[in-house]
Formats: sequence, structure tokens, C-alpha cells
Amino acid sequence: MTTKTRIAISCALQNAGQATRSLEIAKGIMECTPAGHEAAITFLSHGSWFEPYIREAGFDIIKCQPQVEGRCTDEDMRFDPPELIGSVEWASAFIAGQRQALREIQPDLVIHSFWQVGSIAARMEGISTISFLPVPPSIVIDGLHKSRLGLVTQHNLTQAIIDAGWQGEPPTTIYDQCAADLTIITDIPQFYAGRELPPDVAITGPLFTQGTYGAAMDRKLLSILTAEDGRPKILLTMGSSGTKAAILEATRAIATATPANWNAVILASPAICRIEEIQQIIGDNPAVCATDQFVPALPIAEIVDCVVTHGGQATIQTALAGGTPIVGLAMQMEQQINLDFIANAGAGIRLASDQWRTSAIQRAIRTVIEDPSYTMRAQELAHAIHTSSGRQQSAECIWHYIEQGLTIPTMTDSRISGEFPL
Repeated sequence: MTTKTRIAISCALQNAGQATRSLEIAKGIMECTPAGHEAAITFLSHGSWFEPYIREAGFDIIKCQPQVEGRCTDEDMRFDPPELIGSVEWASAFIAGQRQALREIQPDLVIHSFWQVGSIAARMEGISTISFLPVPPSIVIDGLHKSRLGLVTQHNLTQAIIDAGWQGEPPTTIYDQCAADLTIITDIPQFYAGRELPPDVAITGPLFTQGTYGAAMDRKLLSILTAEDGRPKILLTMGSSGTKAAILEATRAIATATPANWNAVILASPAICRIEEIQQIIGDNPAVCATDQFVPALPIAEIVDCVVTHGGQATIQTALAGGTPIVGLAMQMEQQINLDFIANAGAGIRLASDQWRTSAIQRAIRTVIEDPSYTMRAQELAHAIHTSSGRQQSAECIWHYIEQGLTIPTMTDSRISGEFPL
């Protein structure tokens, strides 16, 4: 007899990191299906540039209301700092749309990312949940307290939760609103050695895409990456969650250096900046090429000598998988933690926001290129990444949870406890 488990995956599919990691998790679940089990996986989408890749992988998508452009999470959610969703009405629409979709497919389990409306909708429908996050919430919360930022209360979303009929005291802060029965952390386990984590948190290892989503690299980009002129090669990318100001300043740092210094490729996501603004800074510098296409990042990371980035986990893990050191600027506490792990491991440099200036960025790039210890440490982490399988370990953790009856598993099983050796 075969037991069928219906799984809904709910995340911000406009976000490149969440989208690619969610698809890796879905593939892992199918690959690791235990004997006697069957999984049916459906992605929930309000609209996303990533939908074709989900269908190409063989998974179903259910359209949720409201439908949005699907290029930038901040724009689609009408981000109004510190409010993740710009109005009570808009937050209510997303919660209602998610709940309606869940009622249609009636899943046994919802897997969600840092995506509050997915968590809230599942909990209100009484469905078991697993979240996948880049960093344990307890560590982020501790960092917020130490920096005196405190937890960010979401007034619009809280009111929408109340209006939707939440029973009891509603969750009010960003992490309470995306809580789950079990949380898997898609990070390198050695970063958490000696740290005590809650029993419902499991470190399942690095998880990033090795796929080739997007367009093929154009001729100029390829010529810069493959040039045999002896110059170092730089990749600048801020994923889909960096800021316009940060990528423009980094572009100035890279493009205003003399062409003899280095060759550079800039990935300019439409989610954060128009490529025309990047190209205006580049001018006629023949050693720098910009693209707004989603190109395969891992092959590029394996070629370049330094990655300049925002600290998003997917970008960092891709760079490290290529054995490439990092120069980074954190946009939020989670990214600061990511970059601090890298800096403490000797595989990169994190610049504070008030240091993110052309001269400092150039100096940091030169440091990681000229000091071989940075590349050596990055290569050590690359070995750790390539000798583990975050996709498999995440899937095994999820299946263990399912086989335990969709209840919080005991932490005596080393597959769940975060004891994944690298």
C-alpha cells in the first residue's frame, strides 16, 4: 500500500533565492521518496518570472489571488518600510488568496520560506508546516537585540490576520508570522558548531541552484570571462534583494578602476535597478560587461577571482561553491550574519554600510585578490559544500517529519538534529 502526501510549496517566487531553493527542495523530495510513499507537489504562485522553470521540472502551479507582475517582491507587496506589505487591504488579499488555494488542493503539508502570508494561511487552515530559512530565527533575533534594532512589528499584516479571523493572540513580528512546526536551515553546519538551537530547528546543509536558469551568456560576457590577459575577474551581483544605491556604488568602484586592473561582469537584476543606469556608469570601459538576464551563476563563480555581493545566502553559497572569496555589504541582519560567517572563516570581507564607498570597495577587492589566504579559505568551504548534499539532507529531514505523522520529530535522530558532517 502506498501513502500519498500532498505538499504545497509557498514562497516569494519573485525572489531568486527563495525560488531556486524551493525548487531544489521539491526535486529532493521526489528523489528521496521512501518506499511505500508518494508525493504530489504543487507550488503556490501570485505571479513570478520563475514559473516556467517550475513547470519544466514537472511540478504543478496553482495561481493565487492577487496576481502580480512577479519581478520584484518589494514592488509586488508594496513594501513600505518597516511594513513588508504596504496596506492592511493588500495583506488581507494575499492571506485570502493563499487560503483559497490551500482549500482547493487540500495539502497535508505546507513548506514555506520567509513568507509570512504562506505561514499564516496554512496555520489558519490547520495544516502542518515546515519552513526553510537561511539562518536560525533565534540567531537573527539575538543579532537584532544586540544591535538595538529589536523585532520588527508588522502592523498591516497583524491587522489583516485579525480581520481574517485568527483565534487568540495574533503573531505580530516578522519571525512569529512565518513560524512553522519544523524549520530547516539551509546553511553550512560548521558555522553553528557549539551553538544551541531550538529542538524544532535542523541544519540541513547548503542548498543553492546548480541549474542554468535564464538566457545563455552573450558574446561580450563570455569574452570577458574567458580572456587570457592575466587580469583578475570580478563578478558583481546583488541578487533580487539588494538595493539600487548599493549596486550603483559597487558599479562605480569596479568600472572607474582602470581597465588594466581587472575584468568584470555585473548582473543587474531588474528587481533592483534598470540596466541603463548601470551602463551609464560603465560607459565605454571595454573590461566591464553588464547584463540583466538570469545567467548561470555557478559556472561564472568558478571562473572569477572575487564576488562582490549583498550577502544573500544563495549568492554566497554559489560563490563559495566556486571556491571564490567574497566582498559584501549586508542589507539586513540575516545577510550580516551570512557575511560575518564568511569573514570569520577568512573567505571574504564584509564592509559596513558607512564603508560602502568606491575607494573602500576597490581596496577590499584588491585585498581578497592579492592575499591568497582568502581564496584558500573559500576553496576549503567549497570542498565542504561539494562533499555534502543540502538537497538530499533537506529532503530526508522532510520525509522523516512526514513519516513521524507530521508532528515535531524527536531530536535523537542525527538526521534531524543538525549533526550533518561536512
